[in-house]
Amino acid sequence: MLSKIKRFLKSKYVFRSPSKSNILVFDKFNSHLLMTHLNLYNPSFLNIRGEEYNLPILFKSFFQKGNLKENYYNNYISKVSPKLIITLQDNNKDFYKLKSNTSCKTIFLQNGVRGYYTDIFDLLDRSNCENFEVDYMLTFGEIVGYEFKKYLKGDVFPIGNFKNNQISEMNLPKIKNSLTYISQWSPNINFVTKNKTYNNNDFFSNIEKPILSFMRDFSKKNNKRLFVIPRNLDNLENLELERLYFESILGEKVNFLTFENELSSYRALKASEVTVTVDSTLGYEAAARGTKTAFFSVRSNIYKIPGWSYAWPDDPGEYGDFWTNIPCLQRYEAILERLFKINDDEWKLLLDKNNFKKVMSFDPGNKILKNILKNELGN
Repeated sequence: MLSKIKRFLKSKYVFRSPSKSNILVFDKFNSHLLMTHLNLYNPSFLNIRGEEYNLPILFKSFFQKGNLKENYYNNYISKVSPKLIITLQDNNKDFYKLKSNTSCKTIFLQNGVRGYYTDIFDLLDRSNCENFEVDYMLTFGEIVGYEFKKYLKGDVFPIGNFKNNQISEMNLPKIKNSLTYISQWSPNINFVTKNKTYNNNDFFSNIEKPILSFMRDFSKKNNKRLFVIPRNLDNLENLELERLYFESILGEKVNFLTFENELSSYRALKASEVTVTVDSTLGYEAAARGTKTAFFSVRSNIYKIPGWSYAWPDDPGEYGDFWTNIPCLQRYEAILERLFKINDDEWKLLLDKNNFKKVMSFDPGNKILKNILKNELGN
């Protein structure tokens, strides 16, 4: 309670009522990613993380019965009077409830790979979903869309990751014989599931040490160049910690594959001949963009927790042409040998054979999103 009060006192306060707009962005965090498509409509923004409060709306909400947060959201929406409410928070229960109090359309864009425990579907299983509804659910793929439909009313539109869709095709040569690992490392990971707490060592080192050691040895044996795409490029202190983490595992200097612009990770994917991921969103994006990608999605198998296996919530088998949920060096080797052997056209055929588009779609230029905006808002 005390921490909430402190956060409230540090917030920014707005004394003017919000302006009317045809479109309202629910949660301003990362909303700049949407502005390519929304600037035309002069959107309004509803901050939901306590960073800013609209005082006229807040005072009105205080004197109404019911939940203060829900009152605030509903009053804000009423004042803006939008035709459409859009968010990147596909895993936010408060957003699902908005339709029960407004006639305007709602749309979410999935922003990350979804699991079960510690993620939205575990929460939904423990919730009353009767009034949960989203008109347009723009999901990574058809399969996770079906999972959302178990809990939410509305229509599913598989588009892939809209950020991935926005990035134009890059004219960048491949680094010959490059084998690249996609880092998910973060300095502080702690979460509780099944009454057990998992820390950095559980989530990263225990999973990645055998994989990276294998990749190091495979690279030396087969004359490949081993790279890592780092996660923490926007924080130099964490980037250095990330470097030390990988060097402690590899026992040698790590080669980070980076480029000098905001699309560094995507450029690194384009430059890599073969990439490896455990279960990162970027790994699924890589495959969707045409980069040969191996999925060593062993977290669920090791910790016996559902939701982290390849293509979850689908179950295409414990291993296949380019994935394995079982930690097995022989399978790792067979997958990498296959991926280095085939060309890009054969890789696309392999994706089609395994219905990868149902897992992660790709809609270059976000044509589906544009059409929805045009149909609902005009122009």
